[in-house]
Amino acid sequence: MTPMNFDYRLVRLDEVTFECSSELAGIYTLSPCVWQEKDRFELLLRVVNRSDNPAEKVARIHHG
Repeated sequence: MTPMNFDYRLVRLDEVTFECSSELAGIYTLSPCVWQEKDRFELLLRVVNRSDNPAEKVARIHHG
């Protein structure tokens, strides 16, 4: 198998804001990944519910 090389570069650094549903409003939002496809921005966002018990925290990925 031929090794794959990836060339990741930071092209631009901008502030990103988003409106979220009530489902996401009360939980931790982490690790946003934003990219542009044509004239639209896409977002992957890792979210984790709040809990004092680490065993109850479940991470999910949302796309928007």
